[in-house]
Amino acid sequence: MDTSFQALVYDLIEPFRWLVEYTVYKLAVEEPKHGRMIRKNEYAWTREGKVVLDSGPIRRFLELLERIF
Repeated sequence: MDTSFQALVYDLIEPFRWLVEYTVYKLAVEEPKHGRMIRKNEYAWTREGKVVLDSGPIRRFLELLERIF
């Protein structure tokens, strides 16, 4: 992939980064109050040390992000 195109994509995404971070914060802080915290069976660690979410938390994140947008 052309690196200049990749840089343009990142530049276009940057103004929206705070919305994603705010949504993650809302999920982490407010959802546990409503009994919707992410449970251990909804995520897994890969061998590379990455966290992979199940479809449930991803759906909740995307629904909340859509409402925030």
